Amino acid sequence: MYSNGNGHDTICISGSCVLIKPVSVGEKWDINYVSISNAGTFTRIAEGQFVGTENITVMGSNLECTHVRIKGIRQGGSSSKSFTDDYWLVKGIGVVKVIYDGPDDYSVTDELIEIQ
Repeated sequence: MYSNGNGHDTICISGSCVLIKPVSVGEKWDINYVSISNAGTFTRIAEGQFVGTENITVMGSNLECTHVRIKGIRQGGSSSKSFTDDYWLVKGIGVVKVIYDGPDDYSVTDELIEIQ
């Protein structure tokens, strides 16, 4: 279960993170995908970057995390907007923290608060 701090919790039903090959700090790769939500269909043209490993406190525990940053452009309708998403992942758990930064000072932080 994740909490974004505004009372809207999200339960993670399933998912996985796969590391295809070893990466070095600072290494980048292309990420292009389409997302569909209540707000519409958007094409995202982005670049992923392995920021490094970090220790962060989540659920009261100090965890060694892999930090990945995704920066790009979200295109939908007649607009294009930039975004930066930072993910912290833990082996055996998955994503434990995400910071979504978008246009117009939009920022949301989701953090794992419970494993069910």
